[in-house]
Amino acid sequence: MSEKSILGHGKIIEFLNKAIKQGTLSHAYLFVGMDSVGKTTVAEWFIETLINNNVGNGLKPLSTTHPDVFILERLVDEKGKEKNVITVEQVRELRHQLSLSSFLGGYKIAFLKEAAYLNTQSSNALLKILEEPPEKTIFILRARNTKELPATIVSRCQVLRFSLVSQSLIEQALEKEGIESKEAHLISRLCQGMVGIAFSFIENKNAWQDYQESFFQFIDLLKSAPYKRFSLLLQKLPKDELNQKAQALEILDQWESFLRDIILTRVGVSELQRNDFSGTGIETSISSFPVVIWKQALDCLRYVRQMISQNANPLLGLERIVLSLPVIKI
Repeated sequence: MSEKSILGHGKIIEFLNKAIKQGTLSHAYLFVGMDSVGKTTVAEWFIETLINNNVGNGLKPLSTTHPDVFILERLVDEKGKEKNVITVEQVRELRHQLSLSSFLGGYKIAFLKEAAYLNTQSSNALLKILEEPPEKTIFILRARNTKELPATIVSRCQVLRFSLVSQSLIEQALEKEGIESKEAHLISRLCQGMVGIAFSFIENKNAWQDYQESFFQFIDLLKSAPYKRFSLLLQKLPKDELNQKAQALEILDQWESFLRDIILTRVGVSELQRNDFSGTGIETSISSFPVVIWKQALDCLRYVRQMISQNANPLLGLERIVLSLPVIKI
């Protein structure tokens, strides 16, 4: 993978390239930022670069097995469902693998794609490895923010913060993929700097439809009495508790976008909106509530997201948010 194929994050790539060339690599990096912003893409480039520098040939894709690259993520049970944590046994097995000699004589790399799913036991086991890392071993941890991990682990990592990618870069990339200018502009505006979402709209035709459904479901929430909102939530969250956390976090990302645009509309800067409320029937009603009401709802959402990231009950968190939203009467 060429670094030129990565959208945005130029300073992070420059920093990592410099560390590679000068031999000043940290033993552990923590990539933090919104989902779909490019953390995994940069991690894959970083891993390929490290391996290629050592052995002089191409790295197999991370979806296949490479003898010196270890991907740590949640296991799947016999029913095909992801487990809710990364277990201490997984971390202990990782420690054993890293204690062995490098197959190709270079770096051994551990990529924790879902570091937020470490529990207390597995976190403690990982901490022991980070405190005394094997020689020529590099850890890459991926998370939404540092609060998802114990402070002891964060303190032993070089934290790299991923910002949102600019709309113009995403729009240009979409046009290069053959997307018409008007559609590229709309998608780049909607994806809010999360490039992965932009390309998911292209690769998955249902993704755009799902997004539109989420938007109108949010409008329905605003129009509904509080007691009706609970039933709407139950329809939206999966019954499987193990997948509720991921689904709830995805919902919160969408709701944050909608609330942000409502606030922009309310303060008279609708040109910065990413979502179009025209035709929904709530444009006038939005203005009947002071900005502080919408801001309180947004603050509540961000607090709940933090709590859910720390394994609070997703349904209870979402219920708290919908109760904070004003009721729009049409």
